[in-house]
Amino acid sequence: MDGAAPKRHYKKWDGEKWVTDTDAQHQSLVLEVLSKQASLLDEATKRIAVWQTKLLMGRKLSDDDSAALNAWMDYIDAVETIDVSTVDADMHIAWPAEPAGTFNVTIPLQ
Repeated sequence: MDGAAPKRHYKKWDGEKWVTDTDAQHQSLVLEVLSKQASLLDEATKRIAVWQTKLLMGRKLSDDDSAALNAWMDYIDAVETIDVSTVDADMHIAWPAEPAGTFNVTIPLQ
């Protein structure tokens, strides 16, 4: 090997020259997408926590709350089914849109 390794990520020496380590590059992209997927799922789980708690306590949800909960559950299902192993170098992942028209739980000021 002559000279220092290039400063670019995902390079490896093939015995003659520096080449892109496509396996390392893809693995890094997959880890990045897995992190985003986990973040989206975490946020969605926080959004439905109050509704879930109400249901666990035996309380009924309003029709609007029930519809919103179902929309968020569909969103969670869609995010979970993303095949992160197919990510390409351009990070083309078709993330589902968050449900529209759902509210954030707020605590009224006294």
